[in-house]
Amino acid sequence: MRYFNCSTANPGFERCSVPYSCCKNASSSRLVSVFCGRNVLNMTESDAWYLVHRTNCPDSARSFIKQHVMIAAGVCLALVVVLAFADLVTNAIIDEIKAIRRFYNQP
Repeated sequence: MRYFNCSTANPGFERCSVPYSCCKNASSSRLVSVFCGRNVLNMTESDAWYLVHRTNCPDSARSFIKQHVMIAAGVCLALVVVLAFADLVTNAIIDEIKAIRRFYNQP
């Protein structure tokens, strides 16, 4: 992004920074500083590691899913069971309504 470019041709305030969405929530307060990633691109990697996340969102999501695959599978399985039960009950109610209609529509 040109806003965060470190070249001297960039006179912007965000030069050599990263977006605040990359910042780790280090403080105990709920307020997030939008300038927490300021001058991170000028730091060494080990210094920047304490302030910002080093991976992007897709890689972080993939890592989270790999670490919690059994929980994710359990949630998916539970959802399938609940939906199958709801489908079973719905079909039973529809069949009951059809039977009642046939009973009352007899001449």
